[in-house]
Amino acid sequence: MDYLYGTFSDEQIKNAACLMHKNIHRLLLYKDKLVTDRIFNSDDDFKKYFEDILFKFGGLNTLLGYPNDMLLLISTLQAAYDLI
Repeated sequence: MDYLYGTFSDEQIKNAACLMHKNIHRLLLYKDKLVTDRIFNSDDDFKKYFEDILFKFGGLNTLLGYPNDMLLLISTLQAAYDLI
């Protein structure tokens, strides 16, 4: 895949997508009332982690040349963030 400064390999894209999935999954687990394992030390830590994800995904959006699918992903995450 081409990006702003060159090309990412298919393996790099696969690994990045897996990491993004894990990042989002961690957010969902924290808000699931049935999950009792401690994921974040506080709601503030959760909020900071969420903000960091939005920032990183925004950077990825720029790096990849603003792909259409990123708009839906980031807007959905922002809507969820607005609810906390």
